[in-house]
Amino acid sequence: MNQVDHHPSALAGARNPQSAIDALIAQVANSSEPPRTGTYWIGSDVLVCQPGTDWENASHTSPRQNTGKTWVVTEFAAELSWAFEALAQIIAEHDVYTSDDRRDFYGQLAEHAIEFLGRSSAGEQTFESRSRARSLLFFTLQNARRLLDQTVSASR
Repeated sequence: MNQVDHHPSALAGARNPQSAIDALIAQVANSSEPPRTGTYWIGSDVLVCQPGTDWENASHTSPRQNTGKTWVVTEFAAELSWAFEALAQIIAEHDVYTSDDRRDFYGQLAEHAIEFLGRSSAGEQTFESRSRARSLLFFTLQNARRLLDQTVSASR
């Protein structure tokens, strides 16, 4: 795998979680390659992996068992995992969600990613792979910002 592990350095010192997410969006927009990580996201009842990933030996993540996890299976697993890890860093740093709220947040982001991938797979087959990965990151981060804005508004 061509690993371009971009750590979200722009997050350091962000005043609030919204500005930290804005910094991630800017990082994606300004990078020549979509940010990605070398590990797949497994957390908060969400698993992100590439097609053909063998999870057979890990019973707690087997797709054959009803584990309650939401699986996002995509060729852009490294990029989407980067976004989830960066968001986890923001949420932890700003103490935004309780444990149950985090599961809801990541579950909704996973469902949005699945919807985007299903909706875009037919229409964007001719797009360059980097453009599709970047589009998925923008979509995911914008949804994260929207969900966070709703949480902040509800808590006022």
